[in-house]
Amino acid sequence: MKKESISKRKLQWQDTHRKILSRAGLFFKRKGFKATNIADLMRAENLTVGGFYSHFKSKNELLLSAVSNELSIYEEKIEHFHEENNSANYIKEYLSKTHRDHPENGCPISFLVCEIANLPEAMKKNISNLLKEALEKRHTQAFKSLSEEKALTLYCSMLGALLLARATKELSFSDQILEIVKQELLQIHSCYPLK
Repeated sequence: MKKESISKRKLQWQDTHRKILSRAGLFFKRKGFKATNIADLMRAENLTVGGFYSHFKSKNELLLSAVSNELSIYEEKIEHFHEENNSANYIKEYLSKTHRDHPENGCPISFLVCEIANLPEAMKKNISNLLKEALEKRHTQAFKSLSEEKALTLYCSMLGALLLARATKELSFSDQILEIVKQELLQIHSCYPLK
């Protein structure tokens, strides 16, 4: 009986932990690190702020865990492009209006590059390591037929276009950025010889 309640408590703790991580990922991608408030985050999950500290020591620790979790989730989301070796469709989806308009459902790297400069110094190295690992993974998966340099060029161009499209206030110009860069990258991608 005692063993049963311990494992039930552990399962509840794990479920709560997953909910906090998931909600934190959404909040961080929507609002940014500084604007994300732990009380609001916990309230959104009907939990208390005190309960937060049974899962994470600090907001910084939550950020590292949430980023790692979001990167894993995003990699699973786009895995079909990797399996089909269809990086052209990956370019199209990455530079889509849907991806631009819904950052909470998209690539966490686009959130990270905007936030990293504003993070405490102690966090920058950890986040930089996660970022580097994610970029290397994109090369080996999304653009595995290309050299590392060409894959990095394509991905950084996609990321830059996405960030500019999100930053501009004029929707028609934002659409134009996405479309022009998408067409150019698809053209460049089709011209790249295999490694």
